[in-house]
Amino acid sequence: MGAKKFSTITAEFEIVTPMFLGGADHEVSRIRIDSIKGALVFWWQALNFARFVDQENSRSEALKKMRTEVVRIFGGPDNQGAVLPRLLSGPGLADIVDRGAVLGSDGKQSLSGGAGAVGVGAQYLGYGLFDRFRGNLGRSCFRSGLPFKLVFILRNGLDSEDVDGIVRTLKLFGMIGGLGSRTRRGWGSIALKNFVQEGRAGELNWTAPATLPEYKSLLQGLLEYAPQIEGSEFRLSAFAKESRVWISEKSNPSAVHALDNLGRAFLNYRARGPNGSGRVGDQPVQMQFKEDHDWFCEGSNDVSVPYRAAFGLPQNYFSKNTGKGSVTPDGKPDRRGSPMFFHIARIGDGFFPVVTLLPTKFLLTQINVQRPGHSANHEYDIQTPFGKRSASGLDVLLDFAGKGPGTFNRNQVLSFGEIWPASQEARR
Repeated sequence: MGAKKFSTITAEFEIVTPMFLGGADHEVSRIRIDSIKGALVFWWQALNFARFVDQENSRSEALKKMRTEVVRIFGGPDNQGAVLPRLLSGPGLADIVDRGAVLGSDGKQSLSGGAGAVGVGAQYLGYGLFDRFRGNLGRSCFRSGLPFKLVFILRNGLDSEDVDGIVRTLKLFGMIGGLGSRTRRGWGSIALKNFVQEGRAGELNWTAPATLPEYKSLLQGLLEYAPQIEGSEFRLSAFAKESRVWISEKSNPSAVHALDNLGRAFLNYRARGPNGSGRVGDQPVQMQFKEDHDWFCEGSNDVSVPYRAAFGLPQNYFSKNTGKGSVTPDGKPDRRGSPMFFHIARIGDGFFPVVTLLPTKFLLTQINVQRPGHSANHEYDIQTPFGKRSASGLDVLLDFAGKGPGTFNRNQVLSFGEIWPASQEARR
């Protein structure tokens, strides 16, 4: 008898924005299968957790059942899953921009030095990856535009519903996901270009949407189930009723140009500028989170937790006159990733900034705030208003795109259209 033939999905991807996918030494060398598997698990859980909540009596039981399914499908520390990803081809050493080199605005190594470096917005989103807004890399990366190919071997034990869920996850990952450091800030964005699914039912060919309306329609279809359940008590990042997906509908000529515009929008919305200068580099900023500044420098009673804590923790503060301060979760882990995910989507020949908001339960513990002469723990819920503005962390996130109550001015760099939740007319 011949060898048993498993079903496969062979997928072609592109690295859209430079990817900082390093190992223990933070230096990039190859596409790592563990990173691929981790990203797929993340987006599979994000896409499916609301379904488990709908089926179970409690969220804790839903989480337990979902984790059992994750191990069955993707594997765990002690067993191999039913889905086996394998790298068929990918970038090599010649495709790396080395540590210390200047990353150019085209996502490749700049030959003109600092003058050709990526803009201040892109560097802001890559905080820690660059040498203080000079464009020099603090670690190596894969440049933009590189292809890589994966095959996913689908072993026995997967039914048609399992395979459909894997395909949906693969599409979602290839439309709003990424790999490596600062992926929540748009670095390492990837694009799924096409895939071929081979199995008992024959061969299925899929190609990525080539137009903005096609992209929106596909993403709306993938998220169709998600918003039926409130996610305020979800203890992981997942799509729910409060989730949002926005896109800036103006095309950009390059991926890094799009990322720089997204970073400039973020700077413009949330930054103050050195010494209250009102700009960071060549980007004007609104200086609208005065309460956060006063809380740190003057011990203001307007807020007990900085409003910008909603963007993720830790947050570190420093003043020559005041000293150092911080905002962290109380206990371990001492960080909380942002509920706002940035991505650069390649659609046809254009590049578009995409923002995904997953405002689920922010913390299981209190927030610890420290400034010179003061240390305290505070309750914090991202959906509960506080301070004299009576604004919540969710208001802060929504107002960035101009989709909230307007307590804070929206960013003045990019305008966003809403992909999700979609109107009934848009979904037809």
